[in-house]
Amino acid sequence: MVEGWISLHRKIQECEIWANSQPFDMRSAWVDLLLLANHRDVDMIFDYTPLTVKRGQYLTSVRKLGARWSWSNKRTLKYLRLLESLNMITRESNAKRTLITIVKYEVYQDTRNAEVNTNEHTEVNTEETQGKRRGITNNNDNNDNNDNKKNKYPSSFNEFWETYPKKQDKGQAYKCYQARLNDGWTEDEMLTACQNYAAECQREKRETRYIKNGSTFLSSSTPFTDYLKGGTNEQSERRINGDTKTDAEREAEYRAIIEYSESEEAKREDADAWGDMS
Repeated sequence: MVEGWISLHRKIQECEIWANSQPFDMRSAWVDLLLLANHRDVDMIFDYTPLTVKRGQYLTSVRKLGARWSWSNKRTLKYLRLLESLNMITRESNAKRTLITIVKYEVYQDTRNAEVNTNEHTEVNTEETQGKRRGITNNNDNNDNNDNKKNKYPSSFNEFWETYPKKQDKGQAYKCYQARLNDGWTEDEMLTACQNYAAECQREKRETRYIKNGSTFLSSSTPFTDYLKGGTNEQSERRINGDTKTDAEREAEYRAIIEYSESEEAKREDADAWGDMS
């Protein structure tokens, strides 16, 4: 995969191609959400209540998004749930509105960070190239650096992370780990859940893309409690939106969402819905 940045101005939404009445696909809908998200905090009144929509958030509804993308409400809701499962967005919904938050919005939109990251990447590559040309390697220095990185986290979390089956976004996972400790969960409970989840992934030979990020596994909805032996109803009730599905059930649902969104049935349904609006 090619890495790097391009600048994408919000005025792209005004061009004929973007404003075309043809239905969006999953990729363009994701880019559209990035473009729609606030680039700064905005104070507003919604339903006679003061509300702040923060940078990286977008206030809308499933119906409005469906009309914008030429999708049915059913497909739009399934797509938003898919983005949630992939830890790309979070969503707060009620009968009147949906507040979407882009996860890691700064990574996508903060060009200053992009420039810093690009410069750092260039400097690292230059140093590595010069080191190879000089034939210089210092294993002791490398070991010291690895130890320093590991020491950023307590030993209990390092043990959790070494066991976890998907090594991605360690920093965010650690924040969630600390938050669950603050909620009253113990280090042993989270490690036990991690071990059971890792064993399940290995047993089922689960593809990496279907394995939860550590931050999702330890999120405020506490999906890790599914992997605690003797889990209680009280633990299940801590999960948001009353979600009590097993991990296998949710993953089957995610696969079904992806298959459905590309099916002829979905295309016909969207075409019918768009025809009713016109």
